[in-house]
Amino acid sequence: NNYDFGGGATWYLNPVAAIEVEAAFGLGISQNVNYRKREVHRIQMPHTLSTGGNIVIFPGGSARRVAGYVTGGVGTLTLYSRTASALVFGLTDHTSFLTTNVGGGVKIFRRGDARNWGFRIDYRVLMVNSNSDATPLFAQSKRRTGHRFYIGMLYTLRH
Repeated sequence: NNYDFGGGATWYLNPVAAIEVEAAFGLGISQNVNYRKREVHRIQMPHTLSTGGNIVIFPGGSARRVAGYVTGGVGTLTLYSRTASALVFGLTDHTSFLTTNVGGGVKIFRRGDARNWGFRIDYRVLMVNSNSDATPLFAQSKRRTGHRFYIGMLYTLRH
């Protein structure tokens, strides 16, 4: 578990399709974890950096006030060592993983004078591929799957 802070940009190819890029920094928090069949108390987890590119499809079109979409893409997830994670897990520098995601959501645009502003509600299933060079803490020998749910504000540049 961690808290991510990030942003993204979307380029609309046409009213039905867009390309999206994202980047987020995850602040590793102290937590209890089960590691090598024992519980480790209040350990600082590694910080993370995730980047990605996605294709976004708006089945009903993107020019609507409420525009639903489906999306999928690829990216990377990088774990960055902290003193505690180096001592306990053997993560000495950083380790990167190839990721894929699939999901969907809705963009809700405002009306009137604030029509460029809106909100986004999004759900993704994230798949992190294994990396044999990684620490046993995370995805060394098997793929990991997670869920991401977020709500955010958006601003659309319009001519």
